[in-house]
Amino acid sequence: MKKVLSILALFISLSTSISHAQDYMQDTRIERAIIRSFPLEQIWANTLLKLNLSDKKIVRLRPVFQTFWDHRQQMLEGAKSEDRIKVRERTDALKYKLKQELSKHLEPGQVRAVISPYPPLQNPSSPRSQS
Repeated sequence: MKKVLSILALFISLSTSISHAQDYMQDTRIERAIIRSFPLEQIWANTLLKLNLSDKKIVRLRPVFQTFWDHRQQMLEGAKSEDRIKVRERTDALKYKLKQELSKHLEPGQVRAVISPYPPLQNPSSPRSQS
């Protein structure tokens, strides 16, 4: 009887551990999805390194980025309760708002350069690609 109870206790503890591991993996997947879909660090680095901004302008942009950093941190803290579709919708909304805020401080070309760091593939039939 003791062996049966020991085996049962071991099985229950293993299943609980597996359940906790699965929950942890799901949480980290959602967190990675948030960071991937709203790469704020990359946007900030592009803003500082790609654009030749004055110190004054950088100082004015810092609170904008701080606000969006705080929003993303809140999303990361609440990531356990959200699914990927909701995460994508929220990060898309944040990116749109960030673009609007940056438009108040930067030229349109500069905003595009930092929000979309990778240019889209060119259409092979376009005149530029044939030259």
